[in-house]
Amino acid sequence: MKTPSGYASPPATPPALEDCSFYHTIELPGLGVQLGQWDLRSGIRHYFGNLDFSGKRVLEIGTANGFVCFEMERRGADVVAFDLDENLTYDAPPYPEAYLNPASYRDGLRRIRNGFWLAHHLMGSRAKVAYGHANHLPEFLGTFDIGVLGNVLQHLRDPIGAVLGVARICDAIIITESDWFSGSHNDLKGMIYFDKDNPFSWYQVKPPLLEAFLKRMGFADFHLSRHTQLFAMDVDHTSGGPRGRAAGVEIPQFTLTAERVQKLRKG
Repeated sequence: MKTPSGYASPPATPPALEDCSFYHTIELPGLGVQLGQWDLRSGIRHYFGNLDFSGKRVLEIGTANGFVCFEMERRGADVVAFDLDENLTYDAPPYPEAYLNPASYRDGLRRIRNGFWLAHHLMGSRAKVAYGHANHLPEFLGTFDIGVLGNVLQHLRDPIGAVLGVARICDAIIITESDWFSGSHNDLKGMIYFDKDNPFSWYQVKPPLLEAFLKRMGFADFHLSRHTQLFAMDVDHTSGGPRGRAAGVEIPQFTLTAERVQKLRKG
């Protein structure tokens, strides 16, 4: 349910744990650790590029079950979490419906959204939530001190459009992506198309391209860092449920941060 401002209202009754799925591993008060596809807990500082969130208004794109959102909130941020609207399907390359069934995928999104609201309730979060598409951010969101795009670009048909949309309304930006082509074409000012049998990814966007576009948007003070994050479980997305296969592999990632030269937000 949406409020008059456009933000979503928490469900009247928190979802039951058995009706939840978790994209990121998260520890829930009273319920313990819930395993997800990725476990960012030990590497979250690097995921954030070491930026300070204290007292900052932050926009997070692609919150999933909220682990990153709640970590930023714990560090003093006032977070607006943004995620895919329930009436939309994954912005994925075209595949036969039998391989990526819209109904089953929507059910998977619903379960992950339930995981967010359960965690939001148990953690006493004050984060606001809005739904839509990353390439069409609603005007009511306003402006932010920091915009965070954490591992969403590879899943978008127009990743650069999403970056520019966030950059228009944020004074600083954090972009973290799994670097599936780590060590290859690191100086490429472009994108690499995923030609493997993967219905969930379009491109590997390389840091030089991101930096080039952000410079045109008035950003400077670029910092690029490389780290790894734990790919804990290879989830079967087509099942609509939380089933998966143990993976336990450290995946290379990069984090690019930048700040706007002339600030939108004062103070």
